[in-house]
Amino acid sequence: MSFLGAAIFINNIGAPLYRTTLKALARQGVLATVGWKHGMQTSILRASECIKRHLHVHTHVWRYEACPEIRDYMERTAWLPDADLLAIYTFDEAPQLADEYSSGKISSYFPLLRVNPP
Repeated sequence: MSFLGAAIFINNIGAPLYRTTLKALARQGVLATVGWKHGMQTSILRASECIKRHLHVHTHVWRYEACPEIRDYMERTAWLPDADLLAIYTFDEAPQLADEYSSGKISSYFPLLRVNPP
């Protein structure tokens, strides 16, 4: 059995795990770096990354101390929906999800689609 790798990998450590993360990433995988706890300078072989069709997304999150303020803002502006009221669609319900989203019946910014049963 061959190792296919991760479709999406989130690295919030930084440089020490960067090469290992790239090795664990599948072809056409997405690597999101969110901060740089232990090193923000990394290097890659661009040709290799192009051949593997990896997508690199570099962003930054917030400090731990800011979490309550950010959570309150997200709840106040309805950007973070109430988890108890959030519908989770099954894979077979994907067409219904698309119809409801396009017609404005879903208020969440991030509608959820479950691909595999729990």
